[in-house]
Amino acid sequence: MNGNWLIGEVHTMEPKSFEEVHPGIEEYFKVQKEYLAKFGEHSLERTMHYEPLRPSCLNFIEGAKELRRAIRRNKPIDQIPPEMWEHIIF
Repeated sequence: MNGNWLIGEVHTMEPKSFEEVHPGIEEYFKVQKEYLAKFGEHSLERTMHYEPLRPSCLNFIEGAKELRRAIRRNKPIDQIPPEMWEHIIF
């Protein structure tokens, strides 16, 4: 076996944009701003529209659809009652 296998061209990886890593995130935050403006600053505090134990699995595209639907229907997403929220373990 030749020991020269480490010698060669160095390749660098270009950093990916956040949108490439998390598709739909820019649209999600745009729609989230609209939602919060319509229903109030704290209107998403006790909601879960993603998998809380696996935040890398956030589906921003579906989340944006859910927020848009609530805005269109003029009905905020139900919040989990505070007494239940306090006992949820993340």
